[in-house]
Amino acid sequence: MHAVNYQELPFGGAGAARLYEFLPDEGVCQVISICPSLHRPDVLRSVAARRRLNLSRPEDQFAFSLPPALGGRRAPWQAQGLELLLERAEPGEFRLELPGRYVLEVEATLPAVMHREWQVLLSRLGPAPGSPEPLAAVSLSSENFLGWMAFTADGEAWATSHEHPPGDTVTLVIANGDRGGVWIDGDPVGRINPAIRAGLVDGPWRWRLGGGEYEGVPADPFRGTVMRLRAWG
Repeated sequence: MHAVNYQELPFGGAGAARLYEFLPDEGVCQVISICPSLHRPDVLRSVAARRRLNLSRPEDQFAFSLPPALGGRRAPWQAQGLELLLERAEPGEFRLELPGRYVLEVEATLPAVMHREWQVLLSRLGPAPGSPEPLAAVSLSSENFLGWMAFTADGEAWATSHEHPPGDTVTLVIANGDRGGVWIDGDPVGRINPAIRAGLVDGPWRWRLGGGEYEGVPADPFRGTVMRLRAWG
């Protein structure tokens, strides 16, 4: 089901359409804003107009959860049919076995300022095949890109998002299986490796919330706040 809202914009009365796509099976509504006038030559000549009418700001492209009456749910749709194994907010190490199908959900507030070093929100500890990196990690780059890296049965898997504003609050969902992928605030991350759909490699099932490790030594602490981690399997 779709709904369209027409909006007036500056720069010559250009109009925009906001498209709402309701997805009851997923419990979310995805919203995109488009401006046909952006392709007009007279508009393209104005730098200010191009910036304003590009409609790529967070308030122009976003998703939100539907209420229960419209298909909304307490757990992400990717976890349908799975059992909640863990819910945690306290930083530190814990044990969590995810040998088959799994879904991870991380809710976090990013640091208020950008840092030059990488930071890790969640990591699976243990020696990775031929690498000093941990077996898996949800990380924040120095450019504020959120990413997921994991060693799977099909090799090293990765997914990288776009840049996020400092201090942004995000919900990141990771899933494997046929519909595997990474979602941030309900939006799928486009840059993923197909190996992400495979199961995680065998090894220790030790995890750390709020930091990672390098060559077995704790490293890359997260300077924001992880508000909640949930896992299904």
